[in-house]
Amino acid sequence: MSESFLKALRWYFIAACTIIGTTCFMVADHSKSIKLVGPGLLAFGVVYIMTAFWKDVRGKLLAANVGVFFLLTLLSSHVYEILYILFGLQQKSMGIFGNTFFMWGFTEALIGIPIMAVVFLFYD
Repeated sequence: MSESFLKALRWYFIAACTIIGTTCFMVADHSKSIKLVGPGLLAFGVVYIMTAFWKDVRGKLLAANVGVFFLLTLLSSHVYEILYILFGLQQKSMGIFGNTFFMWGFTEALIGIPIMAVVFLFYD
């Protein structure tokens, strides 16, 4: 189980670098500045290098990785509505969790790491 948890942490590192790269490009486009393009390229470069060296992820396991990432990305766009309905929390009053990019990464970590640990346990 500990080996699958470590693989899930490696998956989250790749997912977090993807989120960072995407965030950098979106903010650079929104602010019409080129300053964040470099860190975005660096983050996507780390994703490329990490996935190139991770030879264990092929076939069904790769499909599960991509599927969990995209499903949690879709879920993270609705987290604020869910939190408002369940607990009455508004996005403005949540501090750093009010940032949509931070909430995207937090959702991937909170839900994605346990799901991927189970996936790695059964498919590996």
